[in-house]
Amino acid sequence: MRHVLLGAILLALHPLPGSGQLPPRLQNCSGHPIYPYVPAPTRDDKPDPKVSIEDVAFQGEMDLPESIKEQLVGAVEQTSFESASDWINALEEIVRNELEQHGYFYAQVTAEPRVISTEPETIRVSVTFQINEGEQYRLSEIRFKNANVFPAEQLRSQFALQDGDIFNLQKIRQGLEALVRLYGRYGYINLTASPDLYSDRSHRLISMIVELDSGIQFRVGSVEIFGLDPKIVNNVLKTKLRQGDVFDSKLVHDFFIDNKSVLPVDASEVDDLWIKQNPAKSTVAIVLDFRTCPRDSM
Repeated sequence: MRHVLLGAILLALHPLPGSGQLPPRLQNCSGHPIYPYVPAPTRDDKPDPKVSIEDVAFQGEMDLPESIKEQLVGAVEQTSFESASDWINALEEIVRNELEQHGYFYAQVTAEPRVISTEPETIRVSVTFQINEGEQYRLSEIRFKNANVFPAEQLRSQFALQDGDIFNLQKIRQGLEALVRLYGRYGYINLTASPDLYSDRSHRLISMIVELDSGIQFRVGSVEIFGLDPKIVNNVLKTKLRQGDVFDSKLVHDFFIDNKSVLPVDASEVDDLWIKQNPAKSTVAIVLDFRTCPRDSM
């Protein structure tokens, strides 16, 4: 049995943009009382040289198809690292992740780098990977615990990976992301999806049980938009997200796509969206602020 905290990782990497905090565009304002100004590095600051992978080789009694080897080489060579980072371990993780996408769930990888040349800005290296890919696994089944909001059949349909397919962690992550979007469309914006993976080594199968905690369902408390011409945009989102309606996270996402022509060039959900939760009332206050810095009226 192998436990993988995919749900915790997923929600850490893909939180609802802006939940519980000011938009980064406002956080970075000079002189903001909560977020002090931090000067940018001066030109005298010299960054660490980059590590560039120039050549990749493999050792070991591998039985991998050439197509997979080519994908491994491509994944490694397109990546550069800070020389001060743990880049050797990062290289091993890249190759291990690639192998996991092809069902080699217990692959063992060791990277042995050799420096080719050193320059002020770049260290060029070749890397030899010692690989034991192990057995290739397939998906047995996906089941759900505490599926109290949607039927299990609808939850299962969010995963493109079918029973019997070669097990692919990337597709599992994509399915978990789809669950987050599904729940978010119905106001459940704090979904926790915690998957446990169980392996049957004798049959080379992996099954997954996803424990769900939907949290409370949120409704729209208020909607405010700053920094745009009210005649053009101010009522666009408010007509879709009306006070008292179940909050639909997709409507906010679509707002940035549908109104791209009238939004600032660098507008984004990450930088300009603030969703403040009020669990006691089960409501959210939605603020879209495209101003350069907050005003006293904020």
